[in-house]
Formats: sequence, C-alpha cells, structure tokens
Amino acid sequence: AFTSFLLWSLIGIATSSAGDVCVSPERATTSRAMLDIFQYHGDAIVEMGKRRGGVPLPMFDPSDFTPVTGYIRRYMRGRKDSGFMIFAADKKHICSYLFLRGSLTPLYHRQAITAAEIQRSNGDLRRAILCGHLGKARAPRLKRDGSIIPWFVEASDPNIKCDHVSKVVDRIELLSKVFFPLSFRAALSSIRHLSILPIRGLSAVPVAILEPFGNGKQAVETFSINFVAFFPDIRSGPSAITKAFITPLIVGDPEATSDPEYDFESLPGALQEALEVHKALGGRLLKQADAKVKPFIVSAQNADLIYIAAHGLSEFQNSLDNSFIAMSDGRLTARRVQKLKLKRSPVVVLSACQTGLGTIVEAGIIGIGRAFQKAGASNTVMSLWSVFDEPTLYIMREFRRHLPQSHPAEALRRAMVAGKKRYNDPVN
Repeated sequence: AFTSFLLWSLIGIATSSAGDVCVSPERATTSRAMLDIFQYHGDAIVEMGKRRGGVPLPMFDPSDFTPVTGYIRRYMRGRKDSGFMIFAADKKHICSYLFLRGSLTPLYHRQAITAAEIQRSNGDLRRAILCGHLGKARAPRLKRDGSIIPWFVEASDPNIKCDHVSKVVDRIELLSKVFFPLSFRAALSSIRHLSILPIRGLSAVPVAILEPFGNGKQAVETFSINFVAFFPDIRSGPSAITKAFITPLIVGDPEATSDPEYDFESLPGALQEALEVHKALGGRLLKQADAKVKPFIVSAQNADLIYIAAHGLSEFQNSLDNSFIAMSDGRLTARRVQKLKLKRSPVVVLSACQTGLGTIVEAGIIGIGRAFQKAGASNTVMSLWSVFDEPTLYIMREFRRHLPQSHPAEALRRAMVAGKKRYNDPVN
C-alpha cells in the first residue's frame, strides 16, 4: 500500500532517538548498515503503533529473513523505469538510499541537516506560497471569531501573520537538495516512477514542486511519485491498475452545521465532484444531509473505491481525535477510521482540506490519511493544506479520467500537470 500526495504542508515534529544510522559513505552499503536501516524503520513502526493508542501496524514476518535490499528489489519488480528511495536520520544528518531496478548496489547520500531545519524550510515555503490565498480555500472558520486558522504555518502559533515571507525559490532549492542530491541526478534522469519511504516530516514536503535537476523543471513533470505508508508494505509491491470499480462509496459536501467549534460553509465544487463521480461509476452516494458517519462506516467495509469531497481538518497534537472529515451528524475522526476493516483494499480519495497532516513521529505522520491506510486502503490520495473548491474539482476530474488506464500515482501526476497548466500557481 502507498499514499499519493496531491498537495503539501508540515506541522509538528517528533524527537528522534536514533543512533548513528547515517554512516559514512564507505560503510553505507555493507550488510551491517542495511541491517541498521531495517532496525531503524522497524523501531519507528513500533513507536508509531504505540502513538496510535496501541493499534498494531503491519510488521514483517519474524521468520522471513529477506534483507531490506531484497524487499525493495521485489517491490520494484515488474515496473520499468522505476526507482525506490528510502530515508533515515540521526541527530545531525539525513541520509538516503536510491535503489534502481536491475542494479545490485544502491546509491547513497548523507547530508548534515537537522529535522528542525527541514521543518523550518518547509514552513517558510508554505507561508510564501499560501499567504494571501486563505479566503479561497475549503477551510473552516472558528465560530468564536470567524477567523481561519492558517494551517500552512505552525499550528502551535495560529496567530502568525503573512509578513516577511521568505522567497519560494530559496526553500525549493534547499528541499530539492534534501530529496534529490546532486549525486543522484544522473540516475534520476532515467526514472519515470519513483517510490519514496519517508521519515518524520519528509512525508509533508511538497515533493511534486521540487526541482530534481536544478533546472526549473518540477518533479511532477518528470516522474510519478508514491509515498510508501508503512515500511513493511514494501513486501507486496505497488498495487495494480484498477480497471473498474464495482462498489464505490461517494460522499459529497456533508451539511456539517452541528460542529461545536467550526463553521463549515457549503462546497458547491465538492458536491458537483461527488455527483460526477457517482454518475460515472454508480455505487452509493451520501450527499449533504444524508452524509452521516454511521452509514459511511457500514458502506465503507465493502467499498472498492471511497471518494470523499468534503471539509477536512487536521490537528498536530492529538491527531487521532482532532483530525477529521466533517460529516452532517458529527466528525469522522482518524481514530474511528483506523478501526475500520476495509475488506476490498479500496482506492481512497480524500478531496478535502489537510487530510495528509497530523502528528509527526519518526515513521511519518499520524492523521486521517494514514488512518485509511491502516484500515486497509490500497492507495490514498490526500491533501496537505486547505484546498480550493473550484481548482480541486478540475484536478480531481482529471485524476478520475486517467485512473482507469493508469496506476493511481501516474493518474495523479497527469492531473497535477493539467492543473499546473490551467492555473499556473502551486497553491491550487
């Protein structure tokens, strides 16, 4: 299972207890180093499970002694022009391995940069891109004063203003070097499908708008990108193209008027989005006043597509209970979602604000997007800031158009490229 990212943001950070997992380049590809990477990600998964309230996460079979390199090569098998990037970190470094299909030895890069520096750069990038656009977003307003919390900055300081924004190009350059170091460029030029196993807040970096080759060309123009949700998911490899959906569940613009804390305005684009999906695919449609939590939970168990066009909100501390989709009779929280048993491994499309955000731990982000992955989704498309109603409608139309012929990550890439040509603004 993996997660494809539609939009981007970053909040919070967890303290790492990692040792010196980012070894010197001459030691990086030894068996010992590979075992340390395996252990690092295994420990991170255990920690995430504890932070989820003891909910177990997928783990490796203890009797399976396949080395991590074997898992990754098996993951890429069958996909031409593919690459796999895996990250790790210690207190002073971020390091990455790039595996190429058909190559026995991965490329390795270590750089002296801290998690706090990446967090700060990503926050500056979001602020520079999004300042001045908040009023157009599918974002709720606080009932007490009618204001929109600027989730594109640090949620711990909701009163921060849009003054003195940093230059977008500076932050893109720094973050591009983190994800796509110079020593990887030659190899990346032959890749068309890139899978990434991120750590910490790297899950929320806007990878699609980064510049892998330093020439102004964005990553989304070069390759499809999918983020592996959980380390053990590399056992099964990426899912196959879905030719047809038999039991879709579609949610459109729930009338979330009963929320005690937020005012959720109606979303004409979200309603139109849901109606179009239902017309094209059939299935069960829960719209406006009928979009309630219990009917959703009942229908979700056997859905092979779950498509939600609605209001969403994420919280960076207690993300299991305070990150949610706003339904007409209450909140569909991350905690409720992760307890679902999605029997048909559905594609999940969360066309709502902030569904990729949440609490950042060593293994990534705990929030409503990954809650669907934990519940059994094969792929999840989610947003990492407060999306705009009309551009989201257009992009998701394009995504739906390409999905029957393409892997979800490639369908999303094509939709984003189409959106880029139409709007020419990364905020959309």
